[in-house]
Order: sequence, then C-alpha cells, then structure tokens
Amino acid sequence: MCLYASHGANWGSGAGIPRTCQTSFVRITCAMRRLTSSELQHAIAVEVGKHELDAENITDIELIVSVCAGLVVIDEEATLSV
Repeated sequence: MCLYASHGANWGSGAGIPRTCQTSFVRITCAMRRLTSSELQHAIAVEVGKHELDAENITDIELIVSVCAGLVVIDEEATLSV
C-alpha cells in the first residue's frame, strides 16, 4: 500500500507528489522573504481560476517536507528553506 494512500486519490496514485514538491520549490524560491509553514501550505493549496481557498486542499506540512526528500527544511522558527 502506498504511504500516501490516506491523503486522497491523487496521493494514493502518487500523482500529487511531484506537483506538491515542484510547487513547494517554486513558492519558496520565488518568495520575497522566508515563508512560514502555514504560508507554504496555503500557497500550495491555491487553485488557478478559483476565487476562494478550499481548506481540503491544504496539505500537512510534514507530508510536504517528506515528499521533497529532505530538500525543504523547517527551522526552529517554523520558517522554510531549500
């Protein structure tokens, strides 16, 4: 069974993993300042063409860090770096 199966159909198939990792890198590297964990979670949850944020799209921060294979790190101030 896939490690991410409990996170919906896309996670179970593995289809959402590359998107989450790529989106995390883009958001972190293009930010004008270091992002907090919550800011990254919300930035990834945004859907193009939608006017409201769907809370169900917010991904657990530990999962984001995990799928990025250690390339995204949360420091003691809860900010992120690549």
